[in-house]
Amino acid sequence: MIFCEHINNTQKENLLTELKANEKEIVNKKKEILDGIIIKSRSIGYEKNERSNKFFFGLFKSREKK
Repeated sequence: MIFCEHINNTQKENLLTELKANEKEIVNKKKEILDGIIIKSRSIGYEKNERSNKFFFGLFKSREKK
């Protein structure tokens, strides 16, 4: 890449550090959003007097392992 040829190693390290920090922030934001969705879907189920059953519990556990 032409861009990479014009920056020194310190700048490359700083950019990589910043990139890793941004990736972690994105992962954390996604997790927060998904946790909120899960909680919301559970609350809707309880409002409608639905209960989690064995099938969905097993499905949740199998997805958790991945």
